[in-house]
Amino acid sequence: MFSVCVNSYLDIKIKEGDAHNIVCPAFDCNKLVPVEFIEKTVSTTMAQRYLQFDIKVSVIVVTHIFMKVMHAFRQRTMEVIHACNELSQIRFEPMY
Repeated sequence: MFSVCVNSYLDIKIKEGDAHNIVCPAFDCNKLVPVEFIEKTVSTTMAQRYLQFDIKVSVIVVTHIFMKVMHAFRQRTMEVIHACNELSQIRFEPMY
C-alpha cells in the first residue's frame, strides 16, 4: 500500500510539472525526495518525463545566473569606465 501511495504522489507531482521541487509527503517533512528514489519508484515513462523537467529547470536556472553575472559584469565595467574618464582626459567608450 505504501509504495502505491508514494508512486501516485510522485506521478501527480511530475504530471503537474512540479518535478524539480518534490518534497517528502510525510507530515511536517520538507526534505527533497532524492532523484535516485524517484527514478526507482516511478515508471520508466514518468522517470523520463521527470528528467526532462529537471533538465529544463536546470537550463532556466543556469540562464538566470548567467544573466545576473553578465549584468553585474556590465555594471562594474561601466563603473570602471566612468572612473577612468574622471581620472584622465582620454574618454573610453564601451564596446557594446
